[in-house]
Amino acid sequence: MPQLRDPKFELIMKKFMFIVCILFITNPGANAQDSLTVNNPIVLQLQSLDLGQFTGHKVDSLVSLLPCGQTGTQILGSITMKRAGYLFVSYATRTYVLIAVTSFTHMNPNYSPTGNPRQNWNIDQFKQEIISFAIAFNGECINGCANRMKIN
Repeated sequence: MPQLRDPKFELIMKKFMFIVCILFITNPGANAQDSLTVNNPIVLQLQSLDLGQFTGHKVDSLVSLLPCGQTGTQILGSITMKRAGYLFVSYATRTYVLIAVTSFTHMNPNYSPTGNPRQNWNIDQFKQEIISFAIAFNGECINGCANRMKIN
């Protein structure tokens, strides 16, 4: 029986879904000003960090300085590279930090050939990798915005 799935189409659809997810997460929406208040200490701390100074340093050097109150930390894949690409650190107020790594020496970034693609991704090993760039969002980009177009 011939194969009905087109790998090129699947890649295009994965890229499309990734972009839609990023746009959904970063969409300011009608009430974005509610979450981006001057009284939000997490947003203020993220805005005060010079994310550019962490480029070329270990991921852990930035993670250790991020504000407390994180609601989640996970490794996200890069659709175009088909491997691990980002550490996604989230906060309750639709605020998150995306830390990108493009070259790996401590962790195998490739998708697992079986099952869950994240099964071989270890956050502790990812934290030993070198940062390519970092961006912070709170409904909209609030820090590291010059790198926004590098997300893939």
